[in-house]
Amino acid sequence: MALNAQKELMQLKPARNQISSDFLKVCLRLRNPGDPYPMRLTGINWRSVFASMLGRACEFDSEDSKAHQPSQGSFMLLTFTGRRTCLRSRCIGILLAGLSWLAFTFGVHAQTPPQRVPILVYHRFASSVNDSMTVRVSTFNAQLRFLRERGYQVVPLRQVVSWLTDPSTKLPPRPIVLTVDDGHQSVFNELLPIAQQEHLPITLFIYPSAISNASYALTWDQVRKLKQTGLFDVQSHTYWHPNFNIERRHRSAADFQHFVRSQLDLSRQRIEAEVGGRVDLLAWPFGICDDELMALAAGEGYIAAFSLEPGSVYRHSRMLALPRFLMVDSYGVTGLAHLLGEPSPQPGLSSDSGGDR
Repeated sequence: MALNAQKELMQLKPARNQISSDFLKVCLRLRNPGDPYPMRLTGINWRSVFASMLGRACEFDSEDSKAHQPSQGSFMLLTFTGRRTCLRSRCIGILLAGLSWLAFTFGVHAQTPPQRVPILVYHRFASSVNDSMTVRVSTFNAQLRFLRERGYQVVPLRQVVSWLTDPSTKLPPRPIVLTVDDGHQSVFNELLPIAQQEHLPITLFIYPSAISNASYALTWDQVRKLKQTGLFDVQSHTYWHPNFNIERRHRSAADFQHFVRSQLDLSRQRIEAEVGGRVDLLAWPFGICDDELMALAAGEGYIAAFSLEPGSVYRHSRMLALPRFLMVDSYGVTGLAHLLGEPSPQPGLSSDSGGDR
């Protein structure tokens, strides 16, 4: 067995003072910390890489070592001599150290995933669960505590959009975004005090037809006050929150496109006239979007749009179909942890269930 192993090793081992090109490629890639994708090594013969490491480790500088090169017949015998045992142990030690360094580099540096940004979307807040889209204030506060404990930092959605379009834009190590759809009264009554206390940047997507009209909705005066805090960015949720799948079924192609454009344009015009600022971000009603809708939104000047497809945002994400995690009260903290890929909180933690019902 030992002779067979030695034969294989001698076949793999490069000539003295010669390092395989694959070994050099790996070393150069690992030595470049600025490479965002250091694991993208194609065509690598890993057997030759490790053989190169072993070959370099087993080179002996002294003439004595050269005079004692083992033959196949004496390989087992030499292991019993004191000098060769010492040299062999040193070789194995160097090899193991090299392998440990390689494993550490791949495990810690090279496998660091690309930065991702989770975007959470809420709708309504209350002291009790009134409907499927209502999140209790106690649940929301528990989720905020959890995010702080896990090192997340709430950043403005606008900053993430800049990060997606400008490679020079930097984000903190664990960014997360808070958005709220529709423009419910609870945003002013329940969310605003929390946002001010916690200094939370929030993007509010509203559909203007409801503002100052529907009993459940904010007034334009309230929307202006939200924006004046410097914490709320007010953006478009179309003009009256249509279901584009239904509208497409009973309209001609041309009429449908005209309808979509009017929904996008009227919403932007009304928000900018009432509140000021630039409106170029869109939350798709019901999360419905497709290639035609995205093309129409781009034509109306929207630079980013957001769906309800669960997932985090990466630099390669489609700008007009960016995913968001829809938050419901039943998630509590445990559900949020699962969505973010975080370990669940310890049993008994005050934030674990999001509060008492």
